[in-house]
Amino acid sequence: MKDPRADDPSTASRTDLVLRSERVEVDLATRQLLVDGRNVSIERRAFDLLVYLMTHADRVVDKDELWRAVWESRPVSESTLPQAVSRVRKALGGDDTEAYLSTVYGVGYRFAAAVQRIDGEATQSPSDPEHAVAGSAPGAPSRSLRLLWAAALLALALAATAWWRVWYHPANGAPIRVAVLPVVNQTGDDDLEWVRFGVLPLIDQALADDGVARVSSNNVLATLKRYPDAVDAPAQARVLQLSSGADQVIAPILTADGVHYRLELREVHEQAGGLAMSLEGEDISVLAVSAGRSLSQSLARWQGAGRAQRGLVTDDPFVNEAFARGLDARLRGRLADAARYFDTVLAAAPELLEAKYHLSLVTRRLGDWPRTDRLNQELMASATHSGNLGMLAAVQSTSGVLAWRRGDKQAARDWYQRALQHYVALGNQDYVASVTANLGILAATEANYAEAERCFGAALDHYQRTGDRYNQATTLKNLGNLYADQARFDQAEQTLLAALALRTELELPLEVAWTLSVLSDIKMARGQWSEALAYQERVLAAAREHASPLLEAQAQADLSAAYRRLGRLQDAVMAATRALTIATELDHPGSKGLALLRRGQAQHQLGQFVAASNDLVAARAIYQQLEEPPGQVRSLIADALTQLQLARLDQAEAQLQRARGLLKQARLTSLEADLLGAEGELLQRRGDVDGALAKLEQAYGVASSGQSSAARVELGGRLGSQLLAAHSPAQRLEQLAAELGTDADLSVDALAFLTRFYASRDPLKARDFALRWQHLAGDGWRPSDAKELGQILAD
Repeated sequence: MKDPRADDPSTASRTDLVLRSERVEVDLATRQLLVDGRNVSIERRAFDLLVYLMTHADRVVDKDELWRAVWESRPVSESTLPQAVSRVRKALGGDDTEAYLSTVYGVGYRFAAAVQRIDGEATQSPSDPEHAVAGSAPGAPSRSLRLLWAAALLALALAATAWWRVWYHPANGAPIRVAVLPVVNQTGDDDLEWVRFGVLPLIDQALADDGVARVSSNNVLATLKRYPDAVDAPAQARVLQLSSGADQVIAPILTADGVHYRLELREVHEQAGGLAMSLEGEDISVLAVSAGRSLSQSLARWQGAGRAQRGLVTDDPFVNEAFARGLDARLRGRLADAARYFDTVLAAAPELLEAKYHLSLVTRRLGDWPRTDRLNQELMASATHSGNLGMLAAVQSTSGVLAWRRGDKQAARDWYQRALQHYVALGNQDYVASVTANLGILAATEANYAEAERCFGAALDHYQRTGDRYNQATTLKNLGNLYADQARFDQAEQTLLAALALRTELELPLEVAWTLSVLSDIKMARGQWSEALAYQERVLAAAREHASPLLEAQAQADLSAAYRRLGRLQDAVMAATRALTIATELDHPGSKGLALLRRGQAQHQLGQFVAASNDLVAARAIYQQLEEPPGQVRSLIADALTQLQLARLDQAEAQLQRARGLLKQARLTSLEADLLGAEGELLQRRGDVDGALAKLEQAYGVASSGQSSAARVELGGRLGSQLLAAHSPAQRLEQLAAELGTDADLSVDALAFLTRFYASRDPLKARDFALRWQHLAGDGWRPSDAKELGQILAD
């Protein structure tokens, strides 16, 4: 589907532009919004919406156009656009008034004030007609300016061996790990700014094809994005060495002398860069590939004829430049421009599989799934026919991503396994680790914990060997999360603390916050509600400071859980609602399911059973679509307990039977105690007192054998109340009261049981427990509870 921004030089292609209107100023380069000179925080989609409306302030923009332009035609709910408009108005100080954004009912929206456009330093716009070619994409290289003889493509100048050694780690003899920085353009030609990101992947792919131990270009760019303050080469080299295990960092520099270009590769030191090699030629893209292969030779990693070289460039400089411009546009997020560049390349050189592969990545980002599938099928056939294992593995890995997105996890697993076999055959250990980690995440979502742990362990071993500390920390975090899901809380905490230490050393505040979020879950499992709340408040602050809506949605959902346990039920509902709003805006099903689950649980405790059931049913539907058994079982159990409160016993029984089937199928032992407890509640409602007590005793025993203090105390409290109602032997009641007494403040149910147990035995102790019960219940304190407490205090 055509993106309406594609033909507009004022938006995606003009990141140097500043838009000003009265009190409002928007800087596209820094993505800053200033209102009355004050920097105002605004969510990403809301910012894009404001920019689009300001650049089209001369007309009303209809809703369909905004959907295509801002959300790139992705599926969103009907409330997404109005919510984004509301955020923009609030950011502008209008608090939902129409001071700037006016609504044209039934049509769309309009920016209601005059807008002044202020250009920064001029850059090449892809729609600039001076550089357009008839029959080609706007912004494609002009043959009149760039058409140079293919016969004189390259002349190697300075020998690399003068500066390069065969470097090895003294300790283990492993080859050095190289990272290449984005290209610095020193030609003085602004039209060559595309070389910064467009040339880097070409150098990187040449190194990859030759089997050089390296930090991939994607990893380099992701690392530099995480460290925006690292602006010069020495600082960038430091963070790459710190984070990605780079032993040597190379800075490419492009200069020009008449019609010839020179590409220098310099090794970066703290003080100065040493010249590693210099190559001259007339085709920049060919220079880049030759630089990568020459660098491979100088590192003594050349594999000779045994390596199948990918066709990265052609004998046509026009096509090569269009390809590099497409790479640059894709990495800068200018997806519509990138698609046009790659289309231009394929029109002239359909055999260039690399261009088709990158086009498939772009169409996927644009949401054009039919074309993405078609491109992948063509790539698969071509790579299979030509025996290009590298391309075949890349396309198979992409097919795994697409299958996972469609919800077909079996197909995703199959594609990943095929890609893994080819990466193993190619000896590309970085990609082996990446695909293995993805298989681990896939297994974890299906509660296949043993397989997930094996995959994470294999990936972690690779990252530890290569010194890739960022991915090492990420894998440790995933392992910790996996242990927590299995209620192996001691192992989880130990693993997460290791991840936290690494991420703290790497100075990555958002990643630190994600780790704290999982540590908060462990605090919750142990009943340390206040500590969990403090963790989540730190997480929420980091999410807002660093503009991470996904992390904010997670933090709000987890805050809801902590609030609920502390009796702040209204706060719990509000936090979960905020999480749901953000998750809906992001179109992130997993976060949406968690928010609905948390809100349903809080509404249940407030006695809002119908609303709770609606949310829990919706949460279960999302988890079912995602094929995530743990979420499904939790939603089913919570809804069954809600159905019991509504006296819908048959519905509750049906929910628990489904949960039992899923738990058995997915081997979710960590949820066994919760399910047994709910089954006991059902039997009690049906009048089967003995059966209910047996189930609750079993649930309490399972919870006591695990590491979750909160589950043990809560189920013990529910068991105690049932034992009291059944006039069970005093010895069993006294034993249970003694077991729960120390940790009673973890659960309203435990405090309620102890209040009733001691009412006739020790009134003073009963009053103490009753007041603690009232305090912990908070907003969930019911009139019947107040009446019971009044009687105890009166006695």
